[in-house]
Amino acid sequence: MENYKDHLEKIINCLGDSIFVHDRQHRYVFINDKCARNKGQKKEDIIGKTGRDFFPKEQADVFWEADEIVFKTGQEHQNEEELTGPDGKLTTILTTKNLYTDHDGNKFIVGVSQDITKLKEAEEALQKYNEKLEDTVAIRTAELNEANSRLENRIKQLDFLNQKARILTSSIDKKTLLPAIYYTFAVIIRNSQIHLIEYTGGGFDSVYYTEIFNDAVVRTETKKMLNQERFENERIYFLEDWKKNPEFEKTFPSELASLPCYMEIPLITDAKLRGIVQVFAPQNFCQRFADEETVIHTLATQAAISLDNANLYSELAEKARLQSELEIARKIQMAHIPKEPNIPGFKLKGFCLPANEVGGDFIDYFQNKNGDWIILIADVCGKGVPAALMTTSLRSSLRLVARNRSSAKEILQVLNSFLRPDLMRENSFITSICLVINKKDGLVKYCRAGHPMVIKLSPHAKPEVIESEGIGLGMVDEDTFDKISVEKEIVLEKEDKIFLYTDGLDEAQNPEKEAYGLKRLHQVLDTHKTKSPNDLAKAILEEWSSYLDGQRQYDDLTMLIIEKVGMGVD
Repeated sequence: MENYKDHLEKIINCLGDSIFVHDRQHRYVFINDKCARNKGQKKEDIIGKTGRDFFPKEQADVFWEADEIVFKTGQEHQNEEELTGPDGKLTTILTTKNLYTDHDGNKFIVGVSQDITKLKEAEEALQKYNEKLEDTVAIRTAELNEANSRLENRIKQLDFLNQKARILTSSIDKKTLLPAIYYTFAVIIRNSQIHLIEYTGGGFDSVYYTEIFNDAVVRTETKKMLNQERFENERIYFLEDWKKNPEFEKTFPSELASLPCYMEIPLITDAKLRGIVQVFAPQNFCQRFADEETVIHTLATQAAISLDNANLYSELAEKARLQSELEIARKIQMAHIPKEPNIPGFKLKGFCLPANEVGGDFIDYFQNKNGDWIILIADVCGKGVPAALMTTSLRSSLRLVARNRSSAKEILQVLNSFLRPDLMRENSFITSICLVINKKDGLVKYCRAGHPMVIKLSPHAKPEVIESEGIGLGMVDEDTFDKISVEKEIVLEKEDKIFLYTDGLDEAQNPEKEAYGLKRLHQVLDTHKTKSPNDLAKAILEEWSSYLDGQRQYDDLTMLIIEKVGMGVD
């Protein structure tokens, strides 16, 4: 039988790695066939020699030193070297050396050399790929961050517009409206000097201004440069540095020299100039103007509408027939307040409390020809007769638009198209939320048009504000409205509720002029969230009335509570 040592040697010779054994004098006492081939020598020509007989001195010294480390420490040692083989090719070799002691106490080095050239090439290729991937990810991340930044800025701008629009539309009296217009522009154009000018048949009239314009001479000088023809295209007149214009430099007072950025913002409705916001801003605002121009223009439109409304209300206040008009409008409006419908799977409670004889809040619910339930809550800009009449128009338009439609977004889109001419003519707009309850499966979808956010109530969770984008009816054209508006689905479990309201609830003030606020509203909703819609509405009104403490209600208040009580399949 073949000796096991011979058999073992055959196996070692078949291995793809180079295997060798050194004695204490660093001489080869054993090598396998692979090791011989790597050196381009016969085995018998290698045995008994050292690495210094085959490798350059520097390389041989490295191998010699590695052997000595193993002999002295008895620990495994690895080294990686680039070698040029007999064929002239450069290869990377990983050599592992271990100490072996035989029965007689003689010490030997057992080494295994592996060709890891392809592995190194793969590692390098992988490293290059990873670097390229990292560069690509960094580029895409930067692009995503930039897109997110633009989106966040857009959302902030929309929230800012909605917030300021509500402030302006709630200011009927010019004594409160004019400061509101000023502060609206002061917030977005910081550290500026602002001169609010109303245009009447008699010309330009200063109506509100910052400290630097207290001098009548300064006001007069700045008004000299106003030219109504500049605003025929309804665009903002903008100069990066008014001092470079010889005529402006000669006219504007030196006190404004530190504010070179100059704007004339027209307040226009129905193609008529209602006023001008004259602004002197710091140089750094010039870089922001392109990003803020759309927001400023939209605010200017809303300010013009509010100013026009304020003037209109002043005129109406002087007319003796106002009381009779209010009485007629009240009867019409009260006749249009619907009773809560019986929707399978849901309980509803709606409530409307006008601030005056008539109001601009609106609530309606009905079943369309598709069998789906249409629910709409709205707040018309302003109060009194014009707003009340607009709710009548809104109701008629809604019933027409939604009779064959079951998309909340589509309903609001068509309403915007229908009502925008009238709203523009009346210098108004409408905030609204439309909900559609599907007859077959009870799913609830909604779309928001600049209205306060929907609040979802669940028995075992805090009130949840459902965020969504949207802009008031009549404020923008059809294409812009379509881009901004989003239809969403509200997922409801049994005993979940939807709470809708108008800003007359959270913006109402107590005798100390402190607003009721969303924080207090959320606390009340959280406390009473498990009550029925009817009892929840009572609890909110009781707490709200207690907070007002006898203070007069200045804005209409409307609430709608919808509770999921079953599957809702009819």
